Amino acid sequence: MYLEVEINGVPPVRLREPQDFKGFKVVVDEGVSEEELAAALAPYADLLPDGDAMVRIADFELLSRELRRDPNWLGQFQDMVAYAGSKGWLSEGGGAIRAHCERRAAAR
Repeated sequence: MYLEVEINGVPPVRLREPQDFKGFKVVVDEGVSEEELAAALAPYADLLPDGDAMVRIADFELLSRELRRDPNWLGQFQDMVAYAGSKGWLSEGGGAIRAHCERRAAAR
């Protein structure tokens, strides 16, 4: 699953491939500045100095609200978070999960 950031999109951040629990990332166009990315992610995540994002799990719930009603999906998401914790990809208090930010060529 990933968070797709489209600076001019409404909304600018969307959850994509929510049934894929094997990866968790942020995808954004190459030309987007760090400041624009940080502003778009602000309701859900903090951009780290290394370019990754720490996605706040409580705020991520806003993007996954409908999916969270499915106990199977919720269980798989919780397993993904537990796996991330075992790899050291959670914040110290466990309230946020690290997501790699992947740049892609902008659609023309």
